[in-house]
Amino acid sequence: MALTADYTLHFSGFSVPIGFGVLPVGDAGVVTGALICAGAALLPDIDHPSGTVARSLPPFSGWLARIVSRLSGGHRRGTHSVIGLLVFTLLAWLSQNAALPVGDGCGGWRSPVAMLLPPPLLEHCPVRCGRWPRCCRC
Repeated sequence: MALTADYTLHFSGFSVPIGFGVLPVGDAGVVTGALICAGAALLPDIDHPSGTVARSLPPFSGWLARIVSRLSGGHRRGTHSVIGLLVFTLLAWLSQNAALPVGDGCGGWRSPVAMLLPPPLLEHCPVRCGRWPRCCRC
């Protein structure tokens, strides 16, 4: 937030700058970045099966926490080390370069539900174009 925000707090008689504004992303970008960073700060605790991250998306996150715990050697071992830092950095880089196909018309994928369905089901799927309950045939 210190790099992206360019806010100034005004008090009676003086002002305090909150950020440097080096990377201008706008108000929505600052808020989104703050929320993502707050969530990512909990990510190293994915190695603890009863931690906040492990309970965030049951049962998937619990399963993932048990797997990561076994792979990392237990709580505060692998994920709280330099190796864990490198793995999380790699995952962040990979997620930055990942893309999901999103269309702007009937020929594209318009729904997260549609992305989970196999192609044969998409031929008759009403969520393909976001027009519920009608089918979309383009």
